[in-house]
Amino acid sequence: METGRNYGTAGSKRRRQRRKPEQETPIWRRSLNLSRGYLVCALLLGGAGIASPIASWLITTVALVVLAVELPKLDWQGLDTRSRMAAWLIVSCMILCLLQVVPLPGRLWGGLPGHQLAAQVAEAAGGSGWHAWSLSPDRTLAALSALAPPSAALLIAARSDAQERRWILRAILIIALLSAPLAIVQLALGPNSAPMLFSSAHRGLGVGLFVNRNHFALFLLIAILIAAVPGIPGSARPAQDAKAIEWAARLAALALLALGVLSTLSRSGIFLLPVALASAVLISQRRRLSPAVVAGGAVAAVVLVLVLRVAPPVHAVLSRYATATEDLRFRYWTNTLLAARDALPLGTGFGTFTLVYPTYEPLSEVRPDVVNHAHNDVLELLLEGGVAAIALLVAWLAFVVYAAWRSRAEAGGRRDRMVPIVAALAVILTLAASLTDYPTRMHTIAVTLALLIGMLLPIPARREAGSARRMLFAGPLALLGLGVLSTQWGLQLAAIGAGGAARIVAPWSSPVQAAAANLAVLRGDRDQALKVAQRTLALAPLDPVGVRTEGLELIARGQAERGAALLSLGAPLGWRDILTQLWLAEQATAAGQDAFALQRMDAVIRQEKFGDQLLPLMPKLLRTQAGRNALAEQLSLNPGWRVAFFNQVARQPGWTMAELVDLIRHLRRAGTPMTTAESGLIRTVLAANDRFGDMRTVWHAAGQTALIGDGDFEAEKGVLSPWAPPYAWHTPALTGVRTEVAAAVTPGHGQALAVGSDGLAQGAAVQQVIALVSGTYDLTFTVSADDVMLVQQFGALLQCRRGEQTSGLPNVPVALTWSSGADGWQTARGSFTVSAECPGQALILTLPQTNGRPFSAWIDGVSIRSAPRPHA
Repeated sequence: METGRNYGTAGSKRRRQRRKPEQETPIWRRSLNLSRGYLVCALLLGGAGIASPIASWLITTVALVVLAVELPKLDWQGLDTRSRMAAWLIVSCMILCLLQVVPLPGRLWGGLPGHQLAAQVAEAAGGSGWHAWSLSPDRTLAALSALAPPSAALLIAARSDAQERRWILRAILIIALLSAPLAIVQLALGPNSAPMLFSSAHRGLGVGLFVNRNHFALFLLIAILIAAVPGIPGSARPAQDAKAIEWAARLAALALLALGVLSTLSRSGIFLLPVALASAVLISQRRRLSPAVVAGGAVAAVVLVLVLRVAPPVHAVLSRYATATEDLRFRYWTNTLLAARDALPLGTGFGTFTLVYPTYEPLSEVRPDVVNHAHNDVLELLLEGGVAAIALLVAWLAFVVYAAWRSRAEAGGRRDRMVPIVAALAVILTLAASLTDYPTRMHTIAVTLALLIGMLLPIPARREAGSARRMLFAGPLALLGLGVLSTQWGLQLAAIGAGGAARIVAPWSSPVQAAAANLAVLRGDRDQALKVAQRTLALAPLDPVGVRTEGLELIARGQAERGAALLSLGAPLGWRDILTQLWLAEQATAAGQDAFALQRMDAVIRQEKFGDQLLPLMPKLLRTQAGRNALAEQLSLNPGWRVAFFNQVARQPGWTMAELVDLIRHLRRAGTPMTTAESGLIRTVLAANDRFGDMRTVWHAAGQTALIGDGDFEAEKGVLSPWAPPYAWHTPALTGVRTEVAAAVTPGHGQALAVGSDGLAQGAAVQQVIALVSGTYDLTFTVSADDVMLVQQFGALLQCRRGEQTSGLPNVPVALTWSSGADGWQTARGSFTVSAECPGQALILTLPQTNGRPFSAWIDGVSIRSAPRPHA
């Protein structure tokens, strides 16, 4: 039978045995409810992240209270080596954060790596005095407050005995087991009906009590490891006849947690799932696995994989793996690495990623969503904390290895030997997940990890502390808590439009000041806007709102040169501030800098802003060579507004065909030719205005060499529309006839046009507007039908057009000859002549009329070629 875990040395065990119960119990009982309440709160609400600032504030505040209560109770002089190491590591993290907010002389600060742009902004804003090492000291202090929740959790676990630590492990497991079914239900019900605790971009997927499926998957993976610890799913000291029940509970827990991971559809989570399950199996085994058991497990795993392959969620995950190379994370990493390289060895300050990253973000990667993290915590740590932060990370990993080894060596029972392994594996899984995401920034993950690390420490002697010691900790923690509360309160006030109150509540917060500056501008309070903008730049020189607001206010006050110089620095600050981009585009347009102006317009439209106002300005650039070059350069990046731009060109006169063709040829040379979808409205407008020659010119300039479009029916799929632009197929609405592009029943034909008729309708099966020059042509197409005798009753003709007019114009009949193929398809061939009186044409393929006898047929391989001229 296993003994209880003491998690300490033999000497400390004897001291605890000598200690009278009445000396120890009151201390723990006074803080038991607070500590347990904090842990439950952090585990339940800590997955919300920035989606719920109130939950984050609540967790941080209660963590600070826990620290204020528990820290004075530690016997600091009696701490063992591991506890001292953990304490020094936490203190080192705090010291690094505090060093980053120490003011430095302006000349020294501006010369730091990665600070040059901030120094230029500070000088242009007239604030080149002393500045903190961090580019945003208020954000760095906010990052310092983020250490409170895991520090409190580590302290709670370190001060817990065997029974209390078992309660902690069970609490983590129970919350995970409650979350996993919720995630399965969320996936099953879909995005419209899924029950969600927090607003999430992953709605409709399994996120449980989190907002991010990847972070939730990691939490479940850690819970899988905990479920394998002996005595956690069952009794602490199970009797011999209770082992079967414990094993059944463990297997049920592992199965439910694994299904929860699968419901997230997280690539990283599902990739790490086999590692967690295999580790759980090895942890739960009392003896070495026999070869037969290993072989049986391998066979079961193969069968499970084969079964899961047919599950829709697994197909969805596999499709995500297939597109992994297109993941934007790879681009985030590249940009973050460039920024970190320029800021080495010191870094830019914790919490400054969102200020620094936009200055390295390429225009081609701008999206409506803001990049709030690097999706690689190691790279983000290197950027913000420099070499010192990476050294601290390595020190923490080394400490975990050392503490796990020592704790396992001192363990008295089997369960006690497994907990250090679980802690070490949890750190490994978290580190692996951190290479593609930012899980430790979720309080639930950070607290869970800190609890497991805290269990690697022996229990120190507990003793009461005097009031002086309490005040030693309570004072700084209260100040930090006040800062966290005021910042969150200020942001909430700014969100509801109370900018003045927000500034008063949180004068040290640059996000609050920036929000207040925006509100002042909207209300027309120019004096207040300038004052708040200056305060914003004093706190965070790279804040684009502060740069834009102060620059515009200086220009409005007659200091045009100084204001323009400041606003011009908004360009290297990135593409994100909409009003800055609009001002820069306006100034560049006035100066004739078309390429620069177009880039700024592109940045705004990529964020889905002001597209209706900016797109009408772009066709004017077609009139100059410089403008066309700028358009070609920007369009070659394949922005999402390419189709909208060419549609705007079609609607807006003032350009010549030579100018448009020049742009189209530029795009072809750049490897990004105009597509048929992009030229569709232009072709339609040209045809409607009887400009069939220009329509043909646009078609061929875009690289289309065929005389008709999509003759093999491979470009589109589904039911054809009654209308389509020139060089695209459409079908008139005939009662009793259905046409659809689908995969042909005969191999080798790819897609084809499927025609079904009730036998009563007669007329065009499909048609396409084209523009052939005068001359003789050969028409070819193939037909297959369920009734072979009907095939040769299909016909073809050309209907002449002038603009949208067809009446009064001659039709050009096509006499067809037929030949049979080996696969059952028959080929029609015919010649026709187009005269100058027929500038535009509609190629029409006609149906036979069968007096009410239904039939179905396929049409494919339509082509028109110039007929060779006869030799003289």
